[in-house]
Amino acid sequence: PDTGAIAVHIKTGPLQDLLSVIEEPIPGVTPGTLRRYDAFRLGKPFNNDLLTVTSNRITSLNILQSAHFAVACDERGVVAHQEVTAGPPRLLTFGVGVDTEGIFKLRAAWRNARVGNNASLIDVSTQLSVKEQRFDATANWYFLSHPSRKFLQPLYEVRHQNENAYEVASTRAQLEMATSWDNQ
Repeated sequence: PDTGAIAVHIKTGPLQDLLSVIEEPIPGVTPGTLRRYDAFRLGKPFNNDLLTVTSNRITSLNILQSAHFAVACDERGVVAHQEVTAGPPRLLTFGVGVDTEGIFKLRAAWRNARVGNNASLIDVSTQLSVKEQRFDATANWYFLSHPSRKFLQPLYEVRHQNENAYEVASTRAQLEMATSWDNQ
């Protein structure tokens, strides 16, 4: 009572490893496909924040409407059960606005986030204003027959800019091989 200090001793026990993830089946998607978005590694110490990062990756790309992990612990380690709500794979968005130059803008985009058994992604958008017109089409095509982080990324873009002193019309096409990985 004299110092106001409180000392607490906690015996947490050893950290447990994440042993496995049990997935709910998603119609039309190969089992294991969602593991490409994992921020965690099986057999490593359990960290619930990494499960949250994984869920956020899946929902931010609109692959699923929701993804959540329920965990169970025992003396061997931690088992996570991935609970998902699939919802429709397509997303259509529209936007209207005015920028700092007082120019009216329109934007429309269409995304299909579960194309094929490997849940490839196609994204098409257009943006229209007085000064710029733009059309973009891109994809993340997971071409391997098994779930993988490797994908091809084709891109096609058409752009027209109309400024006071000049006018530019351009087109661009590219095809890239890509992958992703996580490192602590």
